[in-house]
Amino acid sequence: MKRQQSSKEVLQILKKAAYFSIFSVPDPEQLSQGITLIPFGNLIYRIDITESPRRHQISVAPPSPDCGFQTKMIGSDQRIAKQHLVLDMMPNNFEAGFGRKPPPTLLLPFLSQRFYMSEGVFDFLDPERSGFRAHAAGRFFPATSAGAVYLRIGVIVEILHYLGRLEGLVGNLVVNGYTTPPQIFANNFIIRFVDPTGRLQSDSPIPPVQNPVPNPEPNASFIPMMAELHPDYKLVIGPSKDGKKKQVHYVERLRLVDSSFDVHPYLRSRTVEREVVAEQRTTLVFDPDDPNEVIPLYSINSEFKFFAEGNKQIGSLRANLFEGRAFRTQLPELDQPFFRITGFGPFIEGTGQFENTVGMVSINGALSLTPGALSAMYMLRMADPLGRFRSPWEGLD
Repeated sequence: MKRQQSSKEVLQILKKAAYFSIFSVPDPEQLSQGITLIPFGNLIYRIDITESPRRHQISVAPPSPDCGFQTKMIGSDQRIAKQHLVLDMMPNNFEAGFGRKPPPTLLLPFLSQRFYMSEGVFDFLDPERSGFRAHAAGRFFPATSAGAVYLRIGVIVEILHYLGRLEGLVGNLVVNGYTTPPQIFANNFIIRFVDPTGRLQSDSPIPPVQNPVPNPEPNASFIPMMAELHPDYKLVIGPSKDGKKKQVHYVERLRLVDSSFDVHPYLRSRTVEREVVAEQRTTLVFDPDDPNEVIPLYSINSEFKFFAEGNKQIGSLRANLFEGRAFRTQLPELDQPFFRITGFGPFIEGTGQFENTVGMVSINGALSLTPGALSAMYMLRMADPLGRFRSPWEGLD
């Protein structure tokens, strides 16, 4: 009889992934364009989006009892990829997909609305011409910061076709950003590729960003964290209230993470986990028995608790995954399939350093139910016009 794989063994396999944290800004050579229902009007229902993806570097110091988190981000003026896609607004109850384009739906910036992205092209500027083709679904969330009105944007991207060095891999992309449509998009991308052979993973440090520039998003702060199941708590699966899905209850242990990548001389990434700074208790709701490869997912009762050295709590944050997807995935190295999990959701309520903080959380990772194991990257994006989370020194390293 074959021995069942342990949670530790499964976790080590799930950790074999390559992460790319990218910041995308408007393409100065070709700005995104809104498409209106009538000529010369301003009633937008579609946006033809062209962005300029760049490397960036997020540095987060270990939180202190007095100051909490202090972060710093620098960008680069060097484009590392070309990106283009078409965004169509859609009714909230419409399920878009191949052959199912949404009916013309007006963009109403004062409402939370869903949209569908098609014709997605993302091409890295590496020598092997790596890239992918994709489609996506997401949602706008109206928000205000320092008196300005804008839209937070969350997107889950399903990659359909892989090119160059990415050929033969599987992965997903999650967007956590903001927009003042149709031309201004400032998005953080977390791309995660399942990489059991280490094709994209670098054993040596990645060189710093070339041509560094000041923070490309000066009114926001970012905290990236890597999560795994907390060893003191078991993953518990039970029925949902409607009996049609499952509730997956677990506690995560979260570490600060340094993530970097480059496209020369070849596409590669490096992820270095650091000290534990938080725990999260959450419940995922989805149907793991759904025969479809892509399964709707959301979370409830999610709360991060952050602490400094000495286990001194510095704040908490409630933020559910408002919208998510689970992608059933199989690997030869694993006895059972696992789920690539993606999602996003706005902050609900915070305490301590996170009190009255506006922002959004996104996740891109992998979850095994039998046995229980999880490896995922979170990105917390805080609207931070007053610099509550930013290092007082904004110089370049």
